[in-house]
Amino acid sequence: MIKYVVKLVSLNSKSGKTTVGTRLVEYLRRNGYNVGVIKHCHRGILLDIKDSSRYLEVGADEVLASSKDLIVIYRRPLVDDLRKVLEYMNTPIVVVEGYRGSDIGDNVGVVRDINDFRELLRILPKKLDAVVSNDDEVFKEALSSGIKAFRFNEVGLLSEWVEKRALESIVKSLPRKDCGLCGYSSCEVFRSSVFKRG
Repeated sequence: MIKYVVKLVSLNSKSGKTTVGTRLVEYLRRNGYNVGVIKHCHRGILLDIKDSSRYLEVGADEVLASSKDLIVIYRRPLVDDLRKVLEYMNTPIVVVEGYRGSDIGDNVGVVRDINDFRELLRILPKKLDAVVSNDDEVFKEALSSGIKAFRFNEVGLLSEWVEKRALESIVKSLPRKDCGLCGYSSCEVFRSSVFKRG
């Protein structure tokens, strides 16, 4: 499956990544897109279901907890690597919170001030594609560097940018021959249908 990955990255927690991410997912879902989320947890994961955690405690490699509304799979990864984790995702758009050290996907920095912005630019293995901040200095420097900039209250605009980037990513992966092998009349029709709910 073709996937578009957008990573929300920052220097530390409490920067607003989850707030931006939940709004982004909400907007994309409202517009009919299938969206998955990967949240990187540096300090481990708190298990909410005590009986499920008991199986992990005794060494189970996978535990699936299910109810009529939700399935949760606890899986012990051999490597904490975004490329590996993405293999478990079945959605064409994946919003990732964290994995700052990975070179996969578009990087959207979520920063509070110019110092955080500059440090993030310095340490990322790949360029920053966009930034979310309310700091005027960050905004000015980002725009002058060719980096898209959004305010925290402009997540709708960020979502439109993500939507555009996702659609562009699929176009790049297509032969653009309108051959019909995919079952669609044209590459354009295929592109438009890939990310949308059926």
